Amino acid sequence: MIGSCLILLCIILLCLSNPKEEPPSSGGFKLVSPLPSVTEVNFIPNWFPEAEFAGYFLAKNVGYYDKLNLNVNILPFDPDYDIPCSLATGAVDFAVMGMTKFIQAIQQNRDIVALAALFQIEPSVFISKKKSKIRSPADFKGKSIICKNDEWFAIIERVVSSCDISIDDIILVQDVDDISRFYRDEIDIWTGYIQDEPVEIEMAGIEANYIYAFDYGINDYEGIIVVDGELARNRPEVVVAFLSASLHGWDTAIKNTEDAIDAILNFHPGLSRSFQRKSMKKIVPFIRSGDNPIGWIDRERWNKLIEGYITDRDSLYASGFIEEIYYNPINR
Repeated sequence: MIGSCLILLCIILLCLSNPKEEPPSSGGFKLVSPLPSVTEVNFIPNWFPEAEFAGYFLAKNVGYYDKLNLNVNILPFDPDYDIPCSLATGAVDFAVMGMTKFIQAIQQNRDIVALAALFQIEPSVFISKKKSKIRSPADFKGKSIICKNDEWFAIIERVVSSCDISIDDIILVQDVDDISRFYRDEIDIWTGYIQDEPVEIEMAGIEANYIYAFDYGINDYEGIIVVDGELARNRPEVVVAFLSASLHGWDTAIKNTEDAIDAILNFHPGLSRSFQRKSMKKIVPFIRSGDNPIGWIDRERWNKLIEGYITDRDSLYASGFIEEIYYNPINR
């Protein structure tokens, strides 16, 4: 009993300790040791089953979670689902959130902690037709642009301001999700994410310009894996196991695209294999972008992103969990 308590205390101290100065190399990795008994947890993505969640579906499909004694229920996404509330009530243990939603949840005093971020490069993109000659935000003035929600409003405002254009200088089209209006030239600029709308537009045979938000100062982490704060504090070994299996799933998904697509289609058989294959090809450079391993969050970059929104920045990202996976040789 005393030995178990000491082990648990060591994990907690590790997960709450100061971060390492340098990230580990981005080589392959192995799973951590399994939990002593089967533990059931609920996980929910922040969108419908698609390539951007391939690593989780693959981890479930090939048994990475099972190997660590984790029974992971991947819950279906619902646009009306309140992820922060579900984390708080215990209905969900782990989730994926975008940067804007994460900051909003923290500002509402939600007890959630960031563990990792899949997208190392901001995946949002603005799309115009080649014939329009709209090739940068400087060309947005007087043009109509689809604005899907408050998150997209924030992105649009930040991007156009980088070119000294006000949000009032463009025509925002809201409450529209029919991309055929873009096809018919009723909307000048469509917004989307690298793995979704650009694939749809290319498969429709439309020649387009792609204007990436990251080229205009948007450097957000996206696809953030979050956990309920109470679970992180009280059962850190479960958090380490979930994160290990999930990141290993992503590592495998990137190396074995067809296996990843099989896993996606297992959860959503009606999807197009061709579409998901093209989506996987597009997202890989945004996830594995350089020397950092999958999911790594740079502390300095993280603090800059949330500076001005939140005072207690360090406690919101528990770097010790991902460090346990990548640095600790005992469990590898």
